[in-house]
Amino acid sequence: MLRPGSRANGREPTQRATARTRDPASSRAGRVARVAVPVAMGIAAATVVAAPRAGAAASSGPERIYNGTQVRDDTRYPWVAALLRGSEPDPWRAQFCGGTLVDPAVVVTAAHCGDDASAADVEVAVGRRALSGITANERRTVAEIIVHPAYDPTTIENDIALLHLAAPVPPTTASPIRLAAAADIKDRRAGLALGWGRLEDTTYPDGMRQGRVKIIGGPTTPTCRDYPAAMFVSTTMVCAAGGGARFGVGPCYGDSGGPLVIRVRGAWVLAGITSWGIGCARYEHPGVYTRVPAFASFVTEPAAT
Repeated sequence: MLRPGSRANGREPTQRATARTRDPASSRAGRVARVAVPVAMGIAAATVVAAPRAGAAASSGPERIYNGTQVRDDTRYPWVAALLRGSEPDPWRAQFCGGTLVDPAVVVTAAHCGDDASAADVEVAVGRRALSGITANERRTVAEIIVHPAYDPTTIENDIALLHLAAPVPPTTASPIRLAAAADIKDRRAGLALGWGRLEDTTYPDGMRQGRVKIIGGPTTPTCRDYPAAMFVSTTMVCAAGGGARFGVGPCYGDSGGPLVIRVRGAWVLAGITSWGIGCARYEHPGVYTRVPAFASFVTEPAAT
């Protein structure tokens, strides 16, 4: 289902809406990044969703959401980052997108989370499961936002951006995750989607949630279930879903920019970035992620001096 104000092409980004009962399209009040029409993950799927939670009610929620579960340990996925509106002191209301620490001083996220933002607008927190546990000292400033030069806000192609932090994250707080290799992303490979996106009851969680998904197809698979071939670019996008026809698992509004990770030789690696979809956790319209190996050179290029 498309939210109000979603793009004409039907794709919805997964940024959070401004209210915690956020509506992706109307996203959180004063949110920093535009709510594209990609996927949001409460762990659900399909609209670009970066929505703010201002005014929404927090949810201790049921243990399960779209067949996702609550992450209960801060040390389990320390490289997951929460993108926060710098002007909002409450971290729960401030969060509008996710990201992933790929270098002590670099967080990768979706381009639609940062294409309308300035570095001064955004802060980043890593190593915290619960948004309410983020202290003022743990909110890290951003020195520069680099959106992929070929990002297309209409088609949501090349949906990737880098946040260069003003100071590196110390190893005692979090270690960066490694990028997946192209050969690691295989059909039916199990993975996890992670984020703070909207739940099925339209509330937004305080704690990070995880959803078990499987990759659908590979870079030579031209379609992703019921999406038209013209919408899904298999060489730069990854399709993944969990659950079944009745109970889907995937991202929803507010999960944009967060990670899709897979396990390779006993370690988690970053395979995708939550990007867009249609609705949340729909079997016929799985979550679509930016295919990280296709942008490895962009992610690892040195920051401008």
